Amino acid sequence: MDSAPRTILVTGATGFIAGSLIPALLARGDQVVALARDAIRARAKLGANIEIVDSLDALDATRVIDAVVNLAGEPLAGGLWSPQRKQRFIDSRVNTTAAVVALIARLQKKPDVLVSGSAVGYYGDRGDHALAEHDEPTTEFMSELCVLWEAEALRASRLGVRVCLLRTGLVFGRNGGLLPPLLLSSRFGMGAVLGDGRQWQPWIHLDDEVGIILHLLDHPTISGPLNAVAPEPVTQRALMRAIADEMHRPLWLRVPRPALKLTGEMSALFLISQRALPVLALKAGYAFRYPDLRKALAAIINP
Repeated sequence: MDSAPRTILVTGATGFIAGSLIPALLARGDQVVALARDAIRARAKLGANIEIVDSLDALDATRVIDAVVNLAGEPLAGGLWSPQRKQRFIDSRVNTTAAVVALIARLQKKPDVLVSGSAVGYYGDRGDHALAEHDEPTTEFMSELCVLWEAEALRASRLGVRVCLLRTGLVFGRNGGLLPPLLLSSRFGMGAVLGDGRQWQPWIHLDDEVGIILHLLDHPTISGPLNAVAPEPVTQRALMRAIADEMHRPLWLRVPRPALKLTGEMSALFLISQRALPVLALKAGYAFRYPDLRKALAAIINP
């Protein structure tokens, strides 16, 4: 286990996950270099204790970067998935990852590890099948997106860098991600079961998402894909029931599958089923702070 202070490059630095990861890195004594397209906005959000760059070209080849956490990527939710938007999803992930690998290639001293974002979307729609990291992808768009994303990150392994692929589920936290709109809809009695509600929706508390990233940074024997999901998966119906109960509201609405299909390919965000399990995270000794959905929701809603 490596716990000495290091210099960590974080991409997607103004995003939801990085917003908690960066303070955690600083709190333990690491230095952070943040890649952000809008440096002024990033400075206002992240504070004065980190270095901000708007291009990886700003980093000299002699610069020492001990590790990279690559979290960049345009959000998938919101708006229809036109061909142009789907290409932006790919470009925002693959191109940034390619730029990270290009930086690694020109650095005189290579980072020890690249922790690169991915998603459980890698597995596609898999029904009730329990998904571990060895399971194969499908030919659906989200699966193909993750395959391209991961393949680009794995190029860093040819440079002698340990690569960890973070296949993340729905990340639940107070100030971002999917949970706040779900809480808002439930507060007004508008929480809904989507389709038949039997689709599995892997989730993880933001604290555990950050905890797993730190675990990957600190344990040099871990590499390859890892499911960043809680060990107790839930169906979409069970998720909405837990939210409704925590908010003391009814759950009476249901949005039929045909209605959701009107959103086109974006309906996959709501309807596909992925019973992903954190097999390798548990094997690697990570101890979840919030393995149970209801306890995680309680901690977020009523801290």
